[in-house]
Amino acid sequence: MFRAIGNLQGKDRTRLVIFLSLVAAFFSVASVAEANTVSMTFIGGAPGNTTTLNVTDATATPSYTGVTALIDPYVADVAGSPTLIWCVDPDHEVNTGDSWTAYLSLPGDVTHTYLSSATTYGEMAYLVTQLQATDSLPPSSTRTTTEQELQAAIWDIAEGATSSNGYTTDGFTVNGMSSGFYSAVDSDIKSADNNPLNSGYEILTDKAGKEQEFLVLVPEPSSLLLLGVGLFAFMLLSRSKMARPLIG
Repeated sequence: MFRAIGNLQGKDRTRLVIFLSLVAAFFSVASVAEANTVSMTFIGGAPGNTTTLNVTDATATPSYTGVTALIDPYVADVAGSPTLIWCVDPDHEVNTGDSWTAYLSLPGDVTHTYLSSATTYGEMAYLVTQLQATDSLPPSSTRTTTEQELQAAIWDIAEGATSSNGYTTDGFTVNGMSSGFYSAVDSDIKSADNNPLNSGYEILTDKAGKEQEFLVLVPEPSSLLLLGVGLFAFMLLSRSKMARPLIG
């Protein structure tokens, strides 16, 4: 087997390198998921992300009124790698350049999180996946509004909103939006209540309890393995086709 690998040339060798890199990435994700804590440095908003919400929170520490907040996603250095992160915490602040040590929690163990509710994080994670999906839409006012609605729903759920009480929360308010906007947020909260995730994400919580809390979406191990198997099969198939004689 190793002799055959050594004989690979050109595109075959490149494909093998890609495949092995994918496998390495899988084990890298698995090893990070097993870590108890990770180092974090906040970098800022994701490139091209300029969508904002005007928000007020009378119960945050410190409280704030009429703040223009950039919505998800953001970028942080997590354990030495630039990573997209999603804010699920309107009660704490974070600034560019802030560094801290974070607990890395899986959905099945929320002992070290701020909210200590696996269901709540699962609901917010569901909305994060919906928010991420808007990246595939062309820029438009409709896309912007949808992103704002989803972010408002995420922060509302963090503040205690449920499908029974709608977007009424403990001191947190999104300001200056239409009645249709708030109705859409209410619908998003109800949708999240019915579709909480129990996998596919991790929670990053400041060990000192000062910085904002974030979610990071992670690929399912089974998806990575299927991708790797598919890529390896594609490599073998391509090699087989290249070896066939041309028929004139």
